[in-house]
Amino acid sequence: MTRGRTQEQWLRDILKAIEAIRAAERLQDRLVDLGAADDQVLEDVIADTLTYRVMHIGEAVKHLSPTVTAACPDVPWTRVVRMRDLLSHHYHQRNLAVIRATVDDHLDPLGVAVEQLLTTLAPLVLGAEEPE
Repeated sequence: MTRGRTQEQWLRDILKAIEAIRAAERLQDRLVDLGAADDQVLEDVIADTLTYRVMHIGEAVKHLSPTVTAACPDVPWTRVVRMRDLLSHHYHQRNLAVIRATVDDHLDPLGVAVEQLLTTLAPLVLGAEEPE
């Protein structure tokens, strides 16, 4: 477990990972516009970026306290962590269609929930370090 990080830092890590995914998508769109649509290397790099950042999100969620996650019960926190575990430990079973659906359907609501947590939870809760 990584000690010394606050709940706020973990939440901000989630937002950074979401922004990195969105930046990769924008880059892909630009390159497609330039004619690189059929480039398998580009597709592989984007797929790896999405995979890594989804894992990054899951790792950050693993470190959120029950108090923080309980504040947004509609977010499937456990499923986020399970996806991270699957991608990390069973990478050979990676399904890009599932990752793409996750990114397309669930990242925006997750980002909204994280923003809400950052603005509504008491600074005392967000500033608390992880328990040892």
